[in-house]
Amino acid sequence: MRRRRVLKAMFGAAVGLSPVPAAPQPVAHLEQFPDLWSRIEFEFQSKPATVIRVPKPSQKTSRVREVSADFFLSGYLRECPHNGCEARHVDADPDRVFCFCHGSRFWAKDGSLEAGIANEDLQALRLEVAQGWVWVLGLG
Repeated sequence: MRRRRVLKAMFGAAVGLSPVPAAPQPVAHLEQFPDLWSRIEFEFQSKPATVIRVPKPSQKTSRVREVSADFFLSGYLRECPHNGCEARHVDADPDRVFCFCHGSRFWAKDGSLEAGIANEDLQALRLEVAQGWVWVLGLG
């Protein structure tokens, strides 16, 4: 929940703790995304995460990174904002990511909320591409 993140940040500020920015993390080489919907699952800040090759979005969005005219990537943590359960990809329904704890569904293309008890999108990752490698720079 957004409220939970805000409260954690307020508590950290009150006791003099500030979040340490994550170090950039290499995830995969572009060759590991040969087709649309190719994805790499990994951990970022000790949480499950995904980078996925997606079709060109109908409108520009900060949740999708353009690599070239026909190559787009999206990345997000797969931690459900409702209760912190891991949301998972299911091969039988590649368009969605599911949280099986309470039934929330998110779009695989960018981690945005489709339906369910969660009230916000999966946390986006800031992606960068350098010399053919995909890097996660932090949370978006």
